[in-house]
Amino acid sequence: MFDVAKVSPLYTMLEVQPPVNIEEFKKVKRKDNFTSGDVSLPDELCTTEKHYANWNKKHKKTFPIDKGHSAGSQFRRRDWTEQSDIDTLAGVTPEASATNRNCKGPLETAILKRAMTKTHTYLVQGPVWYGLKPKHGKLENGQWIPDALFISTLFLHNKSVKSWTFLMENAVSVLPSEQDEVGANLREISLDEIELLTGLYLWGNVRAAKFKQRRNKLSGGTWWKEGQPGLKKTKAKKVKSKKAKTKKAKSKKAKVTKAKTG
Repeated sequence: MFDVAKVSPLYTMLEVQPPVNIEEFKKVKRKDNFTSGDVSLPDELCTTEKHYANWNKKHKKTFPIDKGHSAGSQFRRRDWTEQSDIDTLAGVTPEASATNRNCKGPLETAILKRAMTKTHTYLVQGPVWYGLKPKHGKLENGQWIPDALFISTLFLHNKSVKSWTFLMENAVSVLPSEQDEVGANLREISLDEIELLTGLYLWGNVRAAKFKQRRNKLSGGTWWKEGQPGLKKTKAKKVKSKKAKTKKAKSKKAKVTKAKTG
């Protein structure tokens, strides 16, 4: 969906189905070949390479930006057609280089890794603005630079349906710094929170009663932190079963008894 007033995509939705082998997603090496605009948009709404270049010429030291895919490039690399379909400037947003490469990129990798264990995965990605004006400004053609970025996931496996949503600031640095006191601040948020921020109603077509009951429940896991600077992916502690503990205690008692009688 495209917002004419902001000259920006509002969100992109895509499906990720696990291939036989994860190497299927690496058949085509990433080779950005952006086309300016989109045939479905009038010329005045088409952001060009020049608009990005001119911004970076003026703001190279203060807020350098990348052409951030609203649909992650790594999810579409089975063949050249898939890869080229997302390389359109009508489908990217101006994203701070540090956030795009060192925060959003690793998050997409973690999501892809998890998607390999599910039957179907759906993603909705897009920009977020907190107010009536973009805090980072606009490109010279009027495209709003996002205040923040979100990714909402829906994982399906057999009859299980789970959704988790992530939000990150479009920040000049991933970790807090002199330039940015907060940094990208990647965190997990509820569906209600992202819907309030964006005005979107996500996953409304999922009718499962259990999903409706837990739609705002956070994952409680750390899998999404993998590869994130400053965020540790803690390993789950192995919890021994009560049966195993009892068996071990009996074995220890038997050894003590044997030692005494011997």
